[in-house]
Amino acid sequence: MPTSPLSVVIQHLQADFSPAGDGMTDGELLARFVRSQDQDALAALVQRHASMVWGVCCRLIRNHHEAEDAFQATFLVLVLKAAGVPRQSIANWLYGVARQTAVRLRATAAKRGRRESQVVNMPEPTMPEVRDADLQRVVDEELSRLPDHYRAVIVLCDLESMTRKEAARQLGMPEGSVASRLARARALLAKRLTHRGFVFFGGSVAPVLSAGSASATVPPDLVAATIQAAGRIAASKAATGVVSAQVAALTQGMVKAMFATKIKKVMAVAMVVGLVLGGIGVGAGLLSSPAAVAQQPGAKPEDGNKGNDAADGTVRVLDDQIARLRKLQKQAELEAAQAKETSAAIERAIGELRAQRDRFLKMANEEKPAQPKLAKTDRERMVGNWFITNDDSLRKGEMWVFTEDSILMYAKNGGANGQLYSHRLDSDKDPKQMDITVTRVNGPVIGVNKGLYVLEGDELRLCVAAVGKDRPVAFPEKPKPGEVLVLQRAASAAAPPKVKEAKPAQTDQERMVGDWVITNADSKFKTDMTWTITPDRIHRHSNIAGFQMQWYHRLDASKDPKQIDIAGQLRGAPVYKGVYILEGDELRLCLGDVGKDRPAAFPEKPKPGEITILQRKKPDAEQPKAKEERPPHFVEKPDMKPQFGWLPQKIEGNVTPENIYVPSKAFIADICLPGKTRIRDLIDPRYLEKHGLTDRDIAYEILDHQGLNSYQVADDLRTILFQVNSKGGGKELIIVKWVVYEGRLYISPEKGPDPKTGIFKPWILRMKMN
Repeated sequence: MPTSPLSVVIQHLQADFSPAGDGMTDGELLARFVRSQDQDALAALVQRHASMVWGVCCRLIRNHHEAEDAFQATFLVLVLKAAGVPRQSIANWLYGVARQTAVRLRATAAKRGRRESQVVNMPEPTMPEVRDADLQRVVDEELSRLPDHYRAVIVLCDLESMTRKEAARQLGMPEGSVASRLARARALLAKRLTHRGFVFFGGSVAPVLSAGSASATVPPDLVAATIQAAGRIAASKAATGVVSAQVAALTQGMVKAMFATKIKKVMAVAMVVGLVLGGIGVGAGLLSSPAAVAQQPGAKPEDGNKGNDAADGTVRVLDDQIARLRKLQKQAELEAAQAKETSAAIERAIGELRAQRDRFLKMANEEKPAQPKLAKTDRERMVGNWFITNDDSLRKGEMWVFTEDSILMYAKNGGANGQLYSHRLDSDKDPKQMDITVTRVNGPVIGVNKGLYVLEGDELRLCVAAVGKDRPVAFPEKPKPGEVLVLQRAASAAAPPKVKEAKPAQTDQERMVGDWVITNADSKFKTDMTWTITPDRIHRHSNIAGFQMQWYHRLDASKDPKQIDIAGQLRGAPVYKGVYILEGDELRLCLGDVGKDRPAAFPEKPKPGEITILQRKKPDAEQPKAKEERPPHFVEKPDMKPQFGWLPQKIEGNVTPENIYVPSKAFIADICLPGKTRIRDLIDPRYLEKHGLTDRDIAYEILDHQGLNSYQVADDLRTILFQVNSKGGGKELIIVKWVVYEGRLYISPEKGPDPKTGIFKPWILRMKMN
C-alpha cells in the first residue's frame, strides 16, 4: 500500500474538506464529485464511511495488510463506478462492494496458501475460530442476503450509528418509514440467524459485528493514502501505477465482475421477456390459424364466420389452462393441509417424550442420596449487607455490602464514595486477619488497611489499623472510641438492625458527640455546613469546597473557663487554642488565631467572627431552609480582579485523571462564589470570542450547592461528572467538558448564551436526581 506524508493530507483536509462535507448527504457529495471531480467531496465520502468499510474487511480477512488492500480497492471501485452508484444508498452499495472484495481476496489468498502448502513439510498451526468470529461471519452473510431496502437501513443505523433522522435524510424518506423498515429488517435478520443456530433478538447488529474485530478504528494513514490514491485515479481513470499491483488487480477484477454481473442480469431479463413474448406469439398464431381451430374438440366446418371460430378456440385453450392451474392449486392446498397435520402430530409426540423425560428425571433425582453440605468459609459467610452498630464510632449507621472479594461502603446519609475497597482474608491465622486495599476511583492504589476480624453468627467485629500502619497484634481489652467496629448482618435491605439504647452522656467529651450547625452569620467558619464531632475529632462539612475537612480536638473541662485545643490532621499543623461553653444543645467557642495565646475568657462585647455558636442538629427533624442570598446568575465585569487568583491548569504532557482533578475541584467550588474568581478565565477563550463575550459583561448561571457527593472522570479524560447536594434537598448531576487550548485546560460550554436573558451555562448538563 503506497503512502505519502500524512501531514500534507491532513492539512489539505483541514483547509478544504470540512466546508464541503458539512450538512451534505452522500448523494449530494457523489453528484458533486461526478459533476466537477471535486476532490473534497470524494474525501468526505471516504472519511464518512471508512469505519464501516474497515470493519467489513477486518471481519472477513484476518491478515491486516490484505484488509488494507480490500479497503483501498473498495473506494477505488467507487471512483471508477461513481456514475452508476445509486445516490440514496451509497453506504449500502459500499457495504456490498467491501464484502465482495474481501471475499474475493480471501479466496485468492486461500488458493495461494494451498499451493504454498504443497512444498512445506509441516503446515503452520491455525487457531480455531471463536464463537464471536462464527457469529460475525454468519451475520455478515445473512445481512448481505437481505433485500437492498432492508440492508440499507441496517448499514446506516447499526453499522454507521446514524440516528433515524439522519438515515431518513440520506435515504430521502420520512423518519417514520425508516423506523418501521428498520424494525422489519432487524426482525427478518434475527429470524434468519435463528435458523442458522444463533439466538438473536432483533436488536442492533453493531455490538455483534464490532466484538473481536481486528481494530475498532481505521488507521489514519490508511484513510489519507486512500483519499490521495482515489483522487489520482479519478483524474486518470486507471488504477495501474497509482496503487500497489495487488490493489490495482483487485480493483480491476471487481470492476470486471460487476460488469459481467450486470450483463448476466440483462441477458436473463431479455431471455425471460423473449420466452414470454414468443409463447404468446406462438399461441396467438396457432389459435388464429384455421387448422388449429379445426382441430379443437367440437369445431365446426369452415364457413363465412371465421373470426368468431378463432375467438372460440382461443377461449377454449385458455379455459383448459385455467383448469390445469386450478388442479395444481388444489393439490398444493391438500399437501399444505397434510403438512400441517404432520407438524401437529410431531408436536404431540415431542410433548409426550418431554413428559416421559421429566418423569424419569424426577425418579433419578429421588434415587440420588443426599449429599452433605460443605461448611461455608468465612469468605462465603461474610457475603451480604452489614450495618455498623457501635455507638462510639463516627460511622455508626453505615451499610457495608460484602462480596467475596470487595466491600461497597455506603455512608449513612446516602453519599457515594470516591474510593474502591477490596478485601483479602486469612482465616488460618490466630487471630484471623483481614487486609483492605483502598483504591481511588479512576486512580492509583491509596494503600492497605491491615486488621483483625472475628465472625460469629450475624456479628462481625473489626479492628483495623490506619493505611500504612502495622497490623494490631490482638483485639484491645479496653478499646478506644472507634477503635473496634461492630457490624450486624441486615435481615433485609429495608433498614439497619436496631441497636441498644445508648446510656446518657456523662462528660463533656461524650455530650459533644453528634452533628452541629453554625448559627451566627459572623462566625469565621460560616462557610461550613455542619460539624460532626466525635470524642476526639471534628469533621467539617464545607459548604464551598464540597469536601469534608478533619480536625483533632482535646478538651480540658477541669479549667475555668473550660479549654479546647483544635489542630489539623497533618503532622505539624497549626493549633487553635480556645475556650468553650456547652449548655444543653448549644455549644459556644471562642478560639484564638493560629499560633496565638488562648483567650482568657469569653468577651463581653465580641467582635465579628470572634465567637462561633453551634446548635445541635436534631435527628429526623426538618432543618430550616436558608434564604436565597444570591441570584441564580451573576453578571461579571471585564475589569473585575479575581480575589483567589486561580488560573487555568497548565498541562505538561498528556491529560491524566490526576492533573484534571485539581481544576475540576476548583471549578465546582468557585462556581458557588460569584465575584471571588473570574469565571471568564476558566472558559475556553475561543467560546468567548465566538459569542462576543471577551470585552463585555458576561452573565453566567451559578451553582448553589451544599457539597460534592461524588466525582468521576470519563474514559475520554475530558468529561467530568459531579454529583452535588442541592440546598433545597436532593441531589444534582453536573457534567462539565474540558478542552486543552495552548497548553492549558479550559471549560468548554456546549451552547451559547440564552438569546432572551443573555445568561450562559458553563456546564453541558445539569439535572436533578431523586
